[in-house]
Amino acid sequence: MAGKTSPRVQTAKTPPRAKSAGSGKAVGIAVMVAPLAIDALKKLLENPDLAKRAQQQFDRLLKHSGDSSADMLETVKVLREQVDYLVGSADDEREATRAATWSKQLEQCERAARLVSAPGATRKERRALKKRIAALRSEILEAFIVEQQEDADAAQSGEGPRGRGD
Repeated sequence: MAGKTSPRVQTAKTPPRAKSAGSGKAVGIAVMVAPLAIDALKKLLENPDLAKRAQQQFDRLLKHSGDSSADMLETVKVLREQVDYLVGSADDEREATRAATWSKQLEQCERAARLVSAPGATRKERRALKKRIAALRSEILEAFIVEQQEDADAAQSGEGPRGRGD
């Protein structure tokens, strides 16, 4: 067997999966929902109206989930609406402070998104910003769902809408 080399073993590459529109959307929703607390997921399952509203928010966020500055700006816009809701329905100073902090962070992300659209911005900067927006999206979306459930519970118990003005 001298002089013979062993045959090269080729590893099989997994063929790229063709994504259907539904599976891509489902994966995107799963990625956004994954960081949500188990309690928030239970609330979605228990309350069909809340689940519907949450689905609408997921759809709005997924619609612009790319890494272009325009997509990031649209995501920030949707998150800002959610934070505005959280500010208005804050039950205590801690919630109000947390929402105000998110609002400032979204302003910073908006400015950064405008900068990364300028010539000379690197792909690394865009990826870092997209990652930061994704982290904020998870935090804000979880708080948004929890707060909507709390408000729905308060409405059912006859307390009316909750918030700092009550």
